[in-house]
Amino acid sequence: MSGTLTYGAFSDYLEKKILGHVFAGAPYTAPATLYLSLFTTASTDTAPGTEPAGGGYTRIVATFAVAPDQPDGSSALWNTGLLQFPAATAAWGTVGWVGIHDAASAGNMLAQGPLVSAKAVGVGDAVRFSANQLILGLQ
Repeated sequence: MSGTLTYGAFSDYLEKKILGHVFAGAPYTAPATLYLSLFTTASTDTAPGTEPAGGGYTRIVATFAVAPDQPDGSSALWNTGLLQFPAATAAWGTVGWVGIHDAASAGNMLAQGPLVSAKAVGVGDAVRFSANQLILGLQ
């Protein structure tokens, strides 16, 4: 599966936290653990898409690092190691978006974006992203 995002976006939640922290001195502590989700419907800055339900789906722990400057001058993050979801025990639908969250379930979506290529996830499929394959770029 092609895991590269086009340009993602911070969620409205994270934008408000960053603005408050940087410009108004409001405290904000980055989450100790980040979780990656998959969506079968489009996500936006204001709301996550629809995550698969059942079939062995669960969010996974993800680590990121700042990527080198991009050719177009944008800034980006990328995953630092293999990210692999459990094999589907039932069809998850067509996955076309990802989200980064501050909790294993519920919690706050921090960023989201579309994948370059959507993939239908059937029984036995395992969605994975190699190191540096999942790139969240911001302009």
